[in-house]
Amino acid sequence: GSGINAEYVEHIRNYMQTLLEEDEDAYKREFSAYKKEVIMPDMIEEMYTKAHAAHRADTSPAPKKEIPEGYKPNSYKRARMSLQQRKGRVAQQKAAFLALQ
Repeated sequence: GSGINAEYVEHIRNYMQTLLEEDEDAYKREFSAYKKEVIMPDMIEEMYTKAHAAHRADTSPAPKKEIPEGYKPNSYKRARMSLQQRKGRVAQQKAAFLALQ
């Protein structure tokens, strides 16, 4: 073949066919993107053939996205407390604990 696994294409085609016949809702859920593009089970192979050809024509990696100015990735770690802060926190907890006694 043209580098496309025929069994894979066959499997997807059969799966789409089965869902179309047996469970319309599941078909809509699984293949909503295909439905938008109007891709039917017998068009799968052509779709993959085109995708592979396009990829072989230009194998260069996709361009890297520019990192916007002032971008900072989310960090969910707590900032480390200084000794002073830790002692203050312990004092607060101790006072609260003793107030409950």
